[in-house]
Amino acid sequence: LGDVYKRQLQKEKSRGMIEFKNVYKTYPNGFTALKNINLQIEQGEFVAIIGLSGAGKSSAATYLEDMGYYTVDNVPADIILKFAEFCAQSDGRYDRVALVSDIRSGNGNFQGILDAMERLKQGGDICRLLFVTADLETIIKRYKETRRRHPLMQQADSLEKAVRTEQEMMEPLRQRADVVIDTTHLSTAQLRGELLRHFGSD
Repeated sequence: LGDVYKRQLQKEKSRGMIEFKNVYKTYPNGFTALKNINLQIEQGEFVAIIGLSGAGKSSAATYLEDMGYYTVDNVPADIILKFAEFCAQSDGRYDRVALVSDIRSGNGNFQGILDAMERLKQGGDICRLLFVTADLETIIKRYKETRRRHPLMQQADSLEKAVRTEQEMMEPLRQRADVVIDTTHLSTAQLRGELLRHFGSD
């Protein structure tokens, strides 16, 4: 396509998309293969949903799915990049993806997910980390109401200790999050509103 179009391609790719404007291609024999072609390939968008158990990650994933995201639960970090390649070849069907992870993913080691997200950012994709949290009393109350077992109960002698341990383990991720949503005082409608505000289409 020539140096001008190559420079344009690199410039647009650095902004997160590939765009051709008014592209022409004519061969020496006079045959015109391309004439006034305009093409734009939008970047992919990935949201990693991470947070405290019982804080509302599943609800957040459900609402993002309603907003057009393709949600995947507990994708291993070592296949995120391969999964992203699959999404890129899906003709737009999977251009907005939400990946849900919890404390059980990688035994609480999320560095692989963070590294994969950083690689995707470098490739021009939009990648954001959503951290979902709630205060200690609220999470304990939710667990008692649902009678679910906290994933760290095998390592703790009480539900309160399990929640506190998880809070400590997840704090570095909270610090690196692009968006933090505290569901302590949020109704389901308010949670949906917060997600629309941060992740809804313009």
